[in-house]
Amino acid sequence: MIYLDYAATTPISETALHTYNEVANNFFANSNSLHDYGDQANQVYSLCMKNIGEILNAKPDNIYFTNGGSESNLIAIDLLLSLSDRREIIVSKAEHNSVHQAMSLYETKGYEIKWIEFGKNYIVNMKKLNELVSNNTALVVLQHVNGEIGTIQPVEEVSELCQRNGAYFHIDAVQSFGQVNCNHLSSLATSFSLSGHKIYGPKGIGLLYFNEEKFDRINSFSKIVLEGNTTDLPTICAFTTALEEADERRFLEEKRLKDLRIKFIHQINNIKDLSIIEGKEDIQVPSIVGLSIKYIEGQYMMLECNRKGFAISTGSACDVKYQSYPKIVEAIEGEDLHNNFFRVSFGRLTTEEDLSNFSIVMNEICHSSILNRR
Repeated sequence: MIYLDYAATTPISETALHTYNEVANNFFANSNSLHDYGDQANQVYSLCMKNIGEILNAKPDNIYFTNGGSESNLIAIDLLLSLSDRREIIVSKAEHNSVHQAMSLYETKGYEIKWIEFGKNYIVNMKKLNELVSNNTALVVLQHVNGEIGTIQPVEEVSELCQRNGAYFHIDAVQSFGQVNCNHLSSLATSFSLSGHKIYGPKGIGLLYFNEEKFDRINSFSKIVLEGNTTDLPTICAFTTALEEADERRFLEEKRLKDLRIKFIHQINNIKDLSIIEGKEDIQVPSIVGLSIKYIEGQYMMLECNRKGFAISTGSACDVKYQSYPKIVEAIEGEDLHNNFFRVSFGRLTTEEDLSNFSIVMNEICHSSILNRR
């Protein structure tokens, strides 16, 4: 079986797994304890915070660990709304399922949710966003990289717009770390989220950067959850290792994945009625390929590929869990991809041979579908 669903999750790297085992065996004490064992564990924890702060260009005091990207998104939204008297939230339609669920909740609490679609080059429609953001806007939420088609969103422009109007800005950077530069996000966003399992780290850990001077004045359940108590030191250390590794490998891996993408697209370009949903090269991560074929349902393509030994997806695994369409199909203006969208995403273990063999399988499935329609 060949795995081509890296945007859903990644295998933990050997380095991160080794770190986990070493720390679990040698620094098992509670880092809050006052004895020497606890002090040693606390020193390791402090080193992790320092290293993460340097990678993200962020103050360690503004970094919090969560159980994943979804929890980071939910806590950030809750905390930021608790700091604002405004009652309007602006969100792109392509956001992760966790954000969509949060918006459903806040709508029942009297917030006005304004949804914005993707325009040209499959990025958020900035003309429409400029019209929507006002002095009534409490919060804007936007992914840095869309997890279904891989377009890089204009977070710099959005940040400037939010600052001009006094609105908070949360960036979901779960899909972007290790793919694009993220060391400037702390200067752009009020908060941003990361996730361990997207960067070859352990599952069950995420990170929330929260840059807000009023944090100490917040009185909410989310704050209690965020501040936590006993630290899961082995997982935090493995996550730190994964962050360091992804940061170090980014440039070389980006070049390798670009080459793979070009060759893969060349191999499938002759498929009848194929659409590649992508942005221009400078706003597109190479590892995520959004596809649609008019006469084939995405679900059928995924199942047939699975039967032939290739793991792909029809979009975010979290959308599949809740039996909903991929969020991207609702977000793209003027295109109906509801039934036909599927996603191929590759990573560190993907080879040119893997994609060459997969392109053959894709062509076979499409040829067979055409014959069956006659």
